[in-house]
Amino acid sequence: MLPNWIPFEVGGGTSRYEAAHRALREAVGSLAGPEDGLEDAWRFLRAAAIVDAASLIELAVVQGLPNLATAHIPVYESLLRVVPGPDDDDVGRRQKIVEIWTAEIGADYPALRASIQAIDPNADLDAIPEQFTTTTRFGRMYASRPWDGSYGPNPNFTATQFPNFSTWFLVTVRYILQPGQISPPEESKQRIADLLNTSLPSWVDWYVHTGSGFFTDGGVDGQSLLNSKLL
Repeated sequence: MLPNWIPFEVGGGTSRYEAAHRALREAVGSLAGPEDGLEDAWRFLRAAAIVDAASLIELAVVQGLPNLATAHIPVYESLLRVVPGPDDDDVGRRQKIVEIWTAEIGADYPALRASIQAIDPNADLDAIPEQFTTTTRFGRMYASRPWDGSYGPNPNFTATQFPNFSTWFLVTVRYILQPGQISPPEESKQRIADLLNTSLPSWVDWYVHTGSGFFTDGGVDGQSLLNSKLL
């Protein structure tokens, strides 16, 4: 009686284990003992070892394809900066890898907006009106040479930390909260962060917000003290 190899291979034909076992029996011809005997059990185990060793090559080959990877999944996650969720199985982890691996990166406004809304329709690019943009910062970019103290009292700060700061190099994403939400879903925030970190040039920063303004009378959380009266 042959062991059950269904967990490894399913099909109506001869399995690779059975084919290898048959080849080993035919190699010795009539000298092979009964198929249910002790000698044949050893032969079948040898056949299984041959098939498993050969399958390592196939396993190594498929690791080069993100949609088929198994043992190589952590390597792709490290390479692509993918953080698996606590409930993600191999299928879910492969799906995240494939989405990033095959993504067409576009940092132009229409492509970036479409990608963000594909992740979550409640998120959208929030363009700053031109009259409210920051284009320059006053103050010199570099200190005097040699440093004479005129740039500030601390000799460690001999130049501004924000040279040529401009909101033209800042992408803002607004998430519209739905009733009952106090913050965007963690998965959406993480996927949007991954998208922006991957798509934007290194000199462009970004942030996600949920709107402007605040409550002065306690709002929804009762924490604001701006409307309190001093007795």
